[in-house]
Amino acid sequence: MAESEKNKLELVQTNATDQTSSGEKLTQQETLQEVDLENHQAFKGDDSDGKVHWTIRKLLAATFLAMLYTGSQIPLYFAGATLSFIAKDIGQDLFGKRYIALFGALLLCTGCAVLGSAHSLAQVLAGMAMAGAGAGIGELTGLAGLAETVPVKQRGYSLAILTAFVLPWCPYVLYAELFSTHSTWRWGAWISLIFNGVTGIGLLLTYFPQAHVRAEGLSWQAVVKRIDFVGGGLSIAGLLLFLIALQAGGYSHPWTSAYVLCTLLIGLALICVWVLWEAKFARYPMIPPQLFMGQRVVSLGYAVAFVAGMNFFSLLNFWPLTIASVYDPIPVKIGLRGISVGLATASTLST
Repeated sequence: MAESEKNKLELVQTNATDQTSSGEKLTQQETLQEVDLENHQAFKGDDSDGKVHWTIRKLLAATFLAMLYTGSQIPLYFAGATLSFIAKDIGQDLFGKRYIALFGALLLCTGCAVLGSAHSLAQVLAGMAMAGAGAGIGELTGLAGLAETVPVKQRGYSLAILTAFVLPWCPYVLYAELFSTHSTWRWGAWISLIFNGVTGIGLLLTYFPQAHVRAEGLSWQAVVKRIDFVGGGLSIAGLLLFLIALQAGGYSHPWTSAYVLCTLLIGLALICVWVLWEAKFARYPMIPPQLFMGQRVVSLGYAVAFVAGMNFFSLLNFWPLTIASVYDPIPVKIGLRGISVGLATASTLST
């Protein structure tokens, strides 16, 4: 192979043609031209390869992306550690890239505000639902955004630092016991609101990633048509009904009651319909099958994440309740017993 062929890709062009329901043909092109493979100072469109010229703004953007990831965890930490205080105060038992990042931070702040001002179970659930939606967006955006900001060879170190941002919050049981005993459990939501508010403002001022071109040449109507709304609705409704049945069964309703059986069976049926829809009928499925074809590591990765998530949420919510019920209700002692589990949950996040 000639030396020029080794060092340059003269022209690589891919065409993707699609057609809308109105018959209009949509063509998308991506062109890569004159790339010197031996040039180690080269830039990619998202600054994720080659040499990155760090500026104060870029350093702050990377910091706030790490804070966005951490801020996504804080509401869950404090909510799990203050369940008994929330139940006592409210009087109900509770056992039973830029714009996306900003939207996630906004949802987190809104959810924390609703949770911090809650006076009923419905408000608590609404606040946690909004904060949970923002947390899902923020956690993924923080990881992906920081990975795209730094060079590939430094990505491992950078994501390790991102995860380390959680460490100051590992004694969350101690914090929650102290402010819940001496003031109010609502400080958990307010601290989360302050942290995510600062993070959102920081992202607004410093985070300006270069846009990807996947939707270039497509109108917003064509992009919307590629969203699998049917699959999303089926999966959300099915999982929601299934989880409601598991929460109510044997607690607020008998397992043999019509309430539990209907929600359980309808939820399972909707999940089965969702699997069938994604496999056979969805034109643009939520989970592309190509993601798993010939890549066993993807399936294994999802399996590990699923099991780790079970451990993460059970420890996060039930361990504070256990130590508060079994041992003497002394805030500092309860908080100290919770530190080890806080570090364990932080290690779970690193997976």
